[in-house]
Formats: sequence, C-alpha cells, structure tokens
Amino acid sequence: MKDFLTIINTWYQSKCDGVWEHSYGFSLDNIDNPGWCIRITGENNKEIWDITNSIDKKIIG
Repeated sequence: MKDFLTIINTWYQSKCDGVWEHSYGFSLDNIDNPGWCIRITGENNKEIWDITNSIDKKIIG
C-alpha cells in the first residue's frame, strides 16, 4: 500500500490544471495534543471534507 504522502501528492497533481490549485486543495493541521485534522476542498462538487483524529474520537465527514 502506498504511504499517505504519496496518495495525497498523486491526488493533488491529478487536480492541478493551472486554475484549480489557486482555489482548492488540502491542509493538515494540529487540533489538540495529540490530534490532527485534514481539510480537503475541491472534490465531489466542491464540498469540504474534514477528517479529524484524536485519542478520544475519530470523525470522518
């Protein structure tokens, strides 16, 4: 299985067309200690996906 960074990089490159990357993309941020959140924009009719993970909870949606 490919590692996470390879998957994200491949997805991002497939979207870049000279216009898309100026308005959409993804971010990876810390939310708690420990915890993280990935925000993906510009996929599936431009809705925003937030994927959050921490020790206490896991929310995808």
